[in-house]
Amino acid sequence: MFEAYHGVTAAEHQARFNQLSASGYRMISLSVYGDPPGVRYAAVWVQRPGPAFAAVHGVDATGYQGFFDTWTAKGFAPVLVSAAGTISDAIFAAVFEQGISGAWQAYHGMPSGPAANPGTFQAFNAAAQAAGQILRSAAIYGTPADQRFAAVWHPNPGFVKGHVHPSETADGYQTVFDAETQLPGFTLHAYRPAYVAVSGYGTYCSIFTDDVVGPWVARHGLTAQQYQAEFNAQTAQGCYPICVQGGGSGAATRYAAIFARQDVPAPRQWSVTGAQIPALGAFGQHAGHVHLGGIPE
Repeated sequence: MFEAYHGVTAAEHQARFNQLSASGYRMISLSVYGDPPGVRYAAVWVQRPGPAFAAVHGVDATGYQGFFDTWTAKGFAPVLVSAAGTISDAIFAAVFEQGISGAWQAYHGMPSGPAANPGTFQAFNAAAQAAGQILRSAAIYGTPADQRFAAVWHPNPGFVKGHVHPSETADGYQTVFDAETQLPGFTLHAYRPAYVAVSGYGTYCSIFTDDVVGPWVARHGLTAQQYQAEFNAQTAQGCYPICVQGGGSGAATRYAAIFARQDVPAPRQWSVTGAQIPALGAFGQHAGHVHLGGIPE
């Protein structure tokens, strides 16, 4: 079971949090967007057991850092982070969970720039990938002239491959989307959008991965009405939103969403195919073809 909402105020989001968390739901997607202080929230919750979690919303950078320090000291790690506004008035929202095993990284206030420049989002992403980590959640805020990022990288024990695209216009993101999801020779194993964040000025930060959640549909550049229509159509087909992110305010608000029948990627499976050759038996114990579980029909 899932619950999803968008375009709600901070007070409405808090009321939903109180109700849903008490009923055994947990957030899998969180977005704050709009112009501070009148920001809006979108979230997706699923009803299932899991580790303890804590969440914060409506805080500035100092408040977010304080929450971060308090809860990481208790053994929690950020799993979702979102931000809206300019650098001086940015509002943050986040979810932290207990029990994340392995090394992780999280930063906010990162500028955009070459990976060779220390302190940039691209540099932190390159370092995380080199450390065997993968982007879990990201937000893009600030202004077009001074973009800032908040992001979380988690351990990647399954060696999922991921391509991160820090900042694309709507047209640029469509080009990226087409290239990632239609890789030549990879009809079944093409990359999928795993997370897409939207800035208040219409740029997209995304990661495409090669893991599998079964059939999926992704849309971006949607008005509130278009998103609701897509939501209705996809849920009627048995899908639900696994990532919903908003950007902009009022009539200029635009949404990016990913729909699927499951939000947890299928585990990778190994199998060996081909004729057995006794003389190569020892070698055969270490060779085979990789097959991903959960390939869409």
